[in-house]
Amino acid sequence: MPYRKPTNWITLAIILASVVVATFGVVTYQNTVAVRQGETSAAHSYEVREETRRLLSWIKDMETGQREYLLTGDPTYLDSYFEGRDRAEGGFELLRSLTADNDDQHRHVDELEALFHQRQGILLEGINLRNTPPGTPLNAEALQIVVSGRGKKLMEEIDGVVTEILDAEAQILAKREEDAEALAALSESFIISGNVLALMLFVLTGLVALVDRRKRDQAEAVMRSSEAELAAIFNSAPDGIIMFTENLSVHLMNPAAAKMYLCDAEESVHDSLLTFIPLRFHDVVTAELRDFFESMETKRFYSDRVAVRSDGTEFPCEYTSMRIVVGGKQFVTLRFHDLSESKATRAKLRQQAEMLNQVRDAILLCDMNDRILFWNRGSQLLYGLSDEQAIGQNVAEVLFAKQRSSWEAGRRLVLEQGVYSTELSTVDKDGRAMMIEHRRSLIRDEAGEPAAQLIINFDITSRKLREANERRSQRLESIGVLAGGIAHDLNNVLTPILMGGKLLKRADSNRERLADTIVASADRGAQMIKKLLAFAGGEAGVQERIDVHEILREAEDILRHTLPMTIELQVDCSDDLYAVSGDATELSQVILNLAINARDAMPDGGRLELRAANFQVEPSQNERGDDLQAGPHVLITVHDTGTGIPRSIIDRIFDPFFTTKEQGNGTGLGLATSLGIVRTHGGDITVSSEPGQGTTFTILLPATEQELGPRDSTEIGSSSAGNGEMILLVDDEPLIVETTRATLEAAGYQVNTAAGGAEAVAVYREKADTIDLVILDMMMPGIDGFATKDRLRDINPSVRVIASSGFRRPSDEGGRMNDVQGFLPKPYSDEQLLRLIRNVLDEKLHPESD
Repeated sequence: MPYRKPTNWITLAIILASVVVATFGVVTYQNTVAVRQGETSAAHSYEVREETRRLLSWIKDMETGQREYLLTGDPTYLDSYFEGRDRAEGGFELLRSLTADNDDQHRHVDELEALFHQRQGILLEGINLRNTPPGTPLNAEALQIVVSGRGKKLMEEIDGVVTEILDAEAQILAKREEDAEALAALSESFIISGNVLALMLFVLTGLVALVDRRKRDQAEAVMRSSEAELAAIFNSAPDGIIMFTENLSVHLMNPAAAKMYLCDAEESVHDSLLTFIPLRFHDVVTAELRDFFESMETKRFYSDRVAVRSDGTEFPCEYTSMRIVVGGKQFVTLRFHDLSESKATRAKLRQQAEMLNQVRDAILLCDMNDRILFWNRGSQLLYGLSDEQAIGQNVAEVLFAKQRSSWEAGRRLVLEQGVYSTELSTVDKDGRAMMIEHRRSLIRDEAGEPAAQLIINFDITSRKLREANERRSQRLESIGVLAGGIAHDLNNVLTPILMGGKLLKRADSNRERLADTIVASADRGAQMIKKLLAFAGGEAGVQERIDVHEILREAEDILRHTLPMTIELQVDCSDDLYAVSGDATELSQVILNLAINARDAMPDGGRLELRAANFQVEPSQNERGDDLQAGPHVLITVHDTGTGIPRSIIDRIFDPFFTTKEQGNGTGLGLATSLGIVRTHGGDITVSSEPGQGTTFTILLPATEQELGPRDSTEIGSSSAGNGEMILLVDDEPLIVETTRATLEAAGYQVNTAAGGAEAVAVYREKADTIDLVILDMMMPGIDGFATKDRLRDINPSVRVIASSGFRRPSDEGGRMNDVQGFLPKPYSDEQLLRLIRNVLDEKLHPESD
């Protein structure tokens, strides 16, 4: 055997390997080409089959969309129909191109397309017949198409043609698969991948179908819920609703309508609408509804109509007609409202308003925000505002701008107690000041919540003036009674003054002791005059905080000077008495009136008791008086042991001008005036008496929430001396000028004097820069103190003035005393004079109390 070199074997191996590789490459290439051809053929067959299936699916989508639209009338379901139609038409073009190389399949496609157009025509016919609004039932013609079976038969034929196409393509595919069996191993991976992909597509399609099904179920649930809500609204509507046809036949009636017409809703279906219209209005209503049916309007309102119930009774109503179409049939829905109650209410309100307009007093209604809702004719006459001008305005701003605190206090009380009353000052339509009695009541709604305030304002200006005159007359009558006792004691006061003055002229007299006697007697006389002036009523009508203890103490001082020695006077007051709010002068008048009556009832002497204590009025005790409010009060009793009051007249003793005294000894105004005063203070007065055993008058006054300040314990300041300040002293009484000037100069002040207003103005004009203070007598002949003060302020607006008078503090009407820095009542002591001057100069601005 010849020897062969290894290199040859390597070359041979390489050549063989190359041939093998090449052969493998060629075979592989051929197999790859064959696989690709087989794949192409198989893919072509699969594409024909898949396109055929998709075509069938699109046709079914068209059928499904048309069916849903026919059932619901919702145009959105037609989207599936049109989308399936468009895709199907494109699908036929694609399928025809795919089967161009196969005459049998091409013929099947033509046959399938012809069946498709027939089925499309039937579907479109049903769509065109369904033209009613969503939610309405399917009409008869459309329903006939559905139940005829023509569509079903065509779909069966379409399914048959599709099956032939699929079967033919399956045979072609099977033959191609047999040819490609040898290449199956090489194509396995592709087939598996295709199957996996197909499976994924199927899963994805299933998921999409599941999600779509759930959304569809949700939509159907929402639709059912909406229908239930509409039914609930229809059945629970407070207004009556009737739906009827063009021939006025009732199609539907809600429970509210059945209740109004006193009929059964189900039994009334198919009845004529005219059954519920009075016979005399049949022609009018028929013509109106016919006109509405023929018009293009969808809604029309009818007012001031009359309907009739099943029992023949008529009632006013108003209604609205609305046009709807159901299943191609036209209906009208009538929604109406029974006006019986509202008309009766409006008529009653008009009647009440007219009644209130006949009242001459001001009556108005406002809401809880103080906006005026009603303004009667009396309000117009009193305030000069028409109802158009007043309604809607804030009542506090319009009528009580200067009494906002009283208004707010009234709001608080009316919310707590339901009622409130007080007296307020305001102005009338001509700007004149007037006094009104203001009463306010709370009006609540059906739920018990505050809804409005009823206000009644009475013009009591004339009454207040009349009462003031009556009280003045009664006070003057009482002063006449008191004059005897006062004159006796005043003479007792003057005797030591006259005798002391003459004794001072003697050389051997005890000057210091006599001077003390004169001063003490003068002070005692001044206090008597002061109390008498207080009772005379220098400041009637001033509302202030009052210490009842002080009222009784002053009454005690006067009575001890006036009562005969045969009458024992006892006064007892609790140490912790509440304060009251009112006019101290008027309350003093009440106490003295009752005391004088008690004195007259004890001609042979006896005992007079004045007592005061705190008292709590409970809500159940309002029988003491109609206007008595529950809460803390001060109880004052005036008891005597006199002859008593006969039972036959005790109920009349508070009547004006009723008196049991002899003619000329009384006006009969005392007790009537006392009752009026107590009631204007929010209190009440009662009497109990037994003939021969005495009489007890009981006074209840409401306590004020304010605390009483400590009783006056002011001590004379340690330093009241002057520092050379210049004082202008103005008084028409020379003795007062002389003694006051000496006192001031002794205390270190410089003094200029003037005997009248004109002289004072001249002096001040000349020396205004050097004068620090003016002491001005308010009661002077010629130019009085008020005019003098005003002229001094014209010269120097910041001039400091102390007013002085022998009466109590002058009336402050119009604020004429607001700009004085102090008040000095006559007679005054040197301590009072110097203390007040020092306080004013030091700008303490603490006027001397009267």
